[in-house]
Amino acid sequence: MTHLTQQLNTMYTYATQSVLSDFYRTFYGESALPHIESITDWQTLPLLTKSDLVATPWRQRCFIPYAEVDCVRCSSGTSGSKPLVCPRTRFTLEDLPFYRDTLGSQHVNAMMTFVHPLHLAEITLKEASLNIPVIGADITNLEGSARLAKSLKVDALMCSVFILAPLIPLLKKHGVDKQLRLIEFMGERIAPAEEAFAREELPHVQFQHGYSLIEIHGTCGDIIGPSLSENVARPTSNYYWEIVNESGNVLTKEGDEGEIVLTMLWTAHNANPLLRYKTGDRARIVVHDADPRACRYKILGRMELDHIKLPGGELIVEEVIRSITGLHSKLVNDFELHFTREMTPSGEKPRVTVNIPKETNASFSAAVVHELADTLSSRLRVSPTRTYADGVTDNLYLPLELVPVNTLERGGKKAVRFVRHDV
Repeated sequence: MTHLTQQLNTMYTYATQSVLSDFYRTFYGESALPHIESITDWQTLPLLTKSDLVATPWRQRCFIPYAEVDCVRCSSGTSGSKPLVCPRTRFTLEDLPFYRDTLGSQHVNAMMTFVHPLHLAEITLKEASLNIPVIGADITNLEGSARLAKSLKVDALMCSVFILAPLIPLLKKHGVDKQLRLIEFMGERIAPAEEAFAREELPHVQFQHGYSLIEIHGTCGDIIGPSLSENVARPTSNYYWEIVNESGNVLTKEGDEGEIVLTMLWTAHNANPLLRYKTGDRARIVVHDADPRACRYKILGRMELDHIKLPGGELIVEEVIRSITGLHSKLVNDFELHFTREMTPSGEKPRVTVNIPKETNASFSAAVVHELADTLSSRLRVSPTRTYADGVTDNLYLPLELVPVNTLERGGKKAVRFVRHDV
């Protein structure tokens, strides 16, 4: 039995023999095995999905005593599906390579974070014997946060990618750029123009990014290479990666593309173990190796793209459908949304173009198309209280463009609604 097989068998035993949760015993049913003796055994296990987790209340899939749960993390539910709730224990250094490999070796003076809850970062640093103050930033007051970072001599920063454009000029204005050494990006991938902008404006800063999901604990992949925007990930030591095709068969050839399937590889205080979990993210195998840590994967985006994150909100398929319904009597209630990002003098901004099929022989003047685009922009909600037009007014997005077309291309796929050009 190889070391990897031993790790997988240990996880399988932990999940299926728990006295606190029968989730996996119920899930596997007749597919259950006595134990895992080979990778072939492992690959016969059913794949776990988000729907499987959502269908079971989190207390019934909690594998530690409730008193040891430090927090619960949940998805927003803004896509229209039921929120997923996941129990959590405190992070360890294995969960967060930024702490383990960077903060501990760079003698950081103080760290400011836009990521909450703040106490998880404080606990992790304390357990790592790192005496580094953690300062909470205010995303609604970027200038105040920049002033505070300057006065407290902050030299490490954790922030989401989407605030880079407005934040960096303020960091330079208040002289924080001269003391800043490290930035860890959280959340969505960084686009090439965003990375070029950050590196040009902050040439002496070391940038890091990790691949993570709401369902998992910490970071499961380190984004590596000279360019973070290439989105090439190296698996962390506490996660096992598989790439599967639509039939669930494991892919191993370099160049193959499929869905990322993750398995946690630790049992100590693991409140929510995930075995063969389908992430919904698509990746290409760049390097395949018998050693899982030597494999490399280019993360390509969602398998079924039904939402796109924006600064201060997101585009959701169902909301676009609602917004175009009844927009014009000669437009069909269907669409294809094209999304990209463009660099402007005030930073990189999203660009949205919506193609809507028109009735045969229907024609629209430029003035009518412009009016329809404005109407759609003001209808289209990106959050419960904001529309796309609000984002344009606040200089966060470029104006929405509407294009009446004879037919939709669909890219050869009937269900394609969103087409990204920034990946």
